[in-house]
Amino acid sequence: MKNKTKKYCIVFALVLILSAGIGRLVFQGQEKQQVQLTVVLPRGSEQETSALMEGVRDCAQEYDIQMQVLYGAAWTQQQWEKTMQEEQTLGSKGILLLYPERFLSVSRTDEQAYAAMPVLCCSNEPYTCFPFQASFDRTDVQPDDVVSDGGLTAEQMTAIQSGSLRGVWVPNWYQLGYRSAQKLYFHAEGSAMESVQADMLWVSKQALDAGTYDALLGE
Repeated sequence: MKNKTKKYCIVFALVLILSAGIGRLVFQGQEKQQVQLTVVLPRGSEQETSALMEGVRDCAQEYDIQMQVLYGAAWTQQQWEKTMQEEQTLGSKGILLLYPERFLSVSRTDEQAYAAMPVLCCSNEPYTCFPFQASFDRTDVQPDDVVSDGGLTAEQMTAIQSGSLRGVWVPNWYQLGYRSAQKLYFHAEGSAMESVQADMLWVSKQALDAGTYDALLGE
């Protein structure tokens, strides 16, 4: 009787071990696959795109995105299409394209290619061949307002503090980078692809005194 009971206990233990092993395999098979995205920017633009890329990197870290960064110089339409195909083959689910006017010559839209590999374009010039744009919401910017797309300068900061300048509109580059990567990630997860807009920041004396934008202005 004791031997029989012992035998049943051993069989039961083996069943538990096998069940745990099978459950682990099933869980591993259902583990979420890391999303891979690509950023393409002009060669030599690291300094001026640093704030935007910081937003991209922070988003990649938060959502566990594998980010591939490519630097372009004098690309033709054929080189661009080849790059898209290569990135898609390597597993990329979307491209954030920065300032293509500086290195890329494109003249047509391949809707089928962009459907398979969505491209979010951030540029200073209109690119109708890219249906999705990363830009800034300038709704509140008035015609006589001062805008500093490259960031707040020391001279502008001094003028604001002295009161000779009411304020300056500054693009939130960090937010644009973060939202762009986030939008491409959400699309890879099944959401509809859309253009992205980030905020323009009104830097006034009050904002400077309060330190509202110190982190974004690099102070």
